Amino acid sequence: MEKTSSIDLKLTDPQKIIKLRQALLTVPLLNPALQSDADVDKKDWVHIFPIAMGYSNSSYRIETQHKKYVLRIDTSAKNLFQCDRQHELAIITEAAKLQLAPEVVYSDIERGILITEYIVGRLLQKPDLSKPEIANNLNQLLDDISTIQVDISARLLHKTIGYYWQLLDPLLKEYPQLASCRKQLQPLILDLSMRQHEYEICHNDLTAGNLILQQDDQIKALDWEYAALSHPLLDFAIFANAWELSNVQLSEMFPQKFYKMDFDWQQVRQLASFIEALWYAIRVTREPFGPWEKLLQQQIQQLSRY
Repeated sequence: MEKTSSIDLKLTDPQKIIKLRQALLTVPLLNPALQSDADVDKKDWVHIFPIAMGYSNSSYRIETQHKKYVLRIDTSAKNLFQCDRQHELAIITEAAKLQLAPEVVYSDIERGILITEYIVGRLLQKPDLSKPEIANNLNQLLDDISTIQVDISARLLHKTIGYYWQLLDPLLKEYPQLASCRKQLQPLILDLSMRQHEYEICHNDLTAGNLILQQDDQIKALDWEYAALSHPLLDFAIFANAWELSNVQLSEMFPQKFYKMDFDWQQVRQLASFIEALWYAIRVTREPFGPWEKLLQQQIQQLSRY
């Protein structure tokens, strides 16, 4: 079968699943199970179920007769937020060796395909964090991510925000609060960009939907597309904001991380919220009739509280 240059599918009707199965015929891992010409029964060997239809990618659960996998397919917007798929693959491969992430079983960056093992477990929930064993394991996960060693270039914060800003040019007049916040945070943005000697591998998206709690209370991280060599303090702030953890909770759960910082912590949390607001704003420029306008307004209100 001729190799398809790229795949960009979202599950809206059964025909999409048929097209997806045909596209995956070139994946060696799944090819034997997908081939149905020789044996009619083989057509039922692979089942495809949608998991999440995101903006930069769509995810599916793939079930063969013996194993389960997670298939991620990039959309045409994969580069909008400067996600580097080569960097991501290098990071998640090393993370899997440390039991921090699912193992990569197949990748084709050119076609936008990533297949990983399916992790059995459930999504981590905020009440879980009150359990000492789980909190300790989460703390260990954050520590272990910082030990990942890969040879990649750093993602400089001021350049990333500058790039986002260019994308938002048509919208900025409607939201003067964003410009005001950027001006206020600029010294911190430049300071973090200059501290490359402190950079570590960071996940940068440790939200509730990206942490899996396994039966033994071990935790694995999913969705590494924003992972980069960057400043760990911002990664910690993104995590704290996503889980709505107070400073008291953070100091109790992560005392070594919380007390060693030499920054204005509230301002770092504001920076994390500012970046999230930019992300929503970019979505508004692409999908003006979606839910992003409301989320952007909420995020701007959040910024005013710092």
